[in-house]
Amino acid sequence: MTKFNFDPDPSWLETLSPLDDVYLSPSCWGSRNESPISVAKIERITKTQIVLTNGSRFKRSNGSQVEALTKGKRPARISPYSQENKNAVAEYRLKQDSIAHIESVNLYKLPIDKLVAIVKLLNQDANGGAIA
Repeated sequence: MTKFNFDPDPSWLETLSPLDDVYLSPSCWGSRNESPISVAKIERITKTQIVLTNGSRFKRSNGSQVEALTKGKRPARISPYSQENKNAVAEYRLKQDSIAHIESVNLYKLPIDKLVAIVKLLNQDANGGAIA
């Protein structure tokens, strides 16, 4: 699986300018209760903050959300809008959609041969070996 680059070298933040796109990522990517990663646009950059068009504010020093720190929550982050991250987000969303589809299937309606085939798939890892 492609890894999303949450904590790149913060020097990339210095290259940003208004109207640039960034990924707005929740603090716990992958949690079912978190909103999906989205693309956001930079409205303006101050001496200490990056302000997005949705009003969210992030520290220029590390890309973490400012408001979340005062509310006692783990901060969201901005991450580079790169091809690597774009691929990771697409793969993650495909995985989410696939899991949601599988969860919606009524397994009792499937014939036994299909269920056996599913069990065999679940008992194999990515390298074709058996899962303990």
